[in-house]
Amino acid sequence: MHLLFFPLLEFEKGKIIVEEKIINAIEFTPQLIFYNGKPIYSQIEIETRMLGCLDIGDQTGGNENLIIHTELSDPINKIVFPPIVYEEASTRKGLYIRDAGILSDGIDLYFTEFAGCRYGWGGIFSELSASMTTDLITDYFDKIVRGQDPYTYKYGTSLALYTLGYDHEFAGFPQSGIPVNIEDGYESDFFMYQVKKIKNRIITVGYRCFSSAPLGYVTGRGETIESAVENLYTHLKRFSLKGIYYRPESDFLSVENNKCILKRVEFLRENKLIS
Repeated sequence: MHLLFFPLLEFEKGKIIVEEKIINAIEFTPQLIFYNGKPIYSQIEIETRMLGCLDIGDQTGGNENLIIHTELSDPINKIVFPPIVYEEASTRKGLYIRDAGILSDGIDLYFTEFAGCRYGWGGIFSELSASMTTDLITDYFDKIVRGQDPYTYKYGTSLALYTLGYDHEFAGFPQSGIPVNIEDGYESDFFMYQVKKIKNRIITVGYRCFSSAPLGYVTGRGETIESAVENLYTHLKRFSLKGIYYRPESDFLSVENNKCILKRVEFLRENKLIS
């Protein structure tokens, strides 16, 4: 029913919220990280969801993830994180994360949600990858505790890995007992969820449905987006698993539409929201 024939007051009585529909939205998530009340670093997280950039192959959520290390002084941070955020953070002890989901119609910015003290699904792995100096992820946390920006590279990437083999006993769940092979020396580039180790073998567990969590993530890093993505897919060649599924590199680097990661980065740069 058109709003002209249904007074807004009636919506308010029914606790219905009317929001503007954004067609072909551009989505990204600025994040600001504090420790003991002081801002340490900022970043922007961009990920593909149920619809891939090229819309090819099986669709699953959180397929590809890009983390961009931004400057605290970047315009997007001044827009998204006003002084009240810093005032609130000053009262917090330890790690404190603020982020805001942003949608744009190409002109204006719209907030979808504010969230605190949480890492994104693939975002944390992209971030850890971009912060690596050794094979130990403890370096990342050690730097934060010392009040230092943990980043080593400008960009971090991660890619969700799925196995399409269905379990014959539990329909809808990934198959268990499939051998997982990661070449020696590349273990730190993979973060696996649904696996377990029996003696010296890693095998799939298969207890989570496909839509709730992937098998795990492979990561990459670099000083450019292209090099970070290339680094990721190079690491992927060091991994083998029967029935493995993941989004292709062409999808990650495409610029077909606003769902594409690179189109969203292009929007941020063209509007001078990031340096």
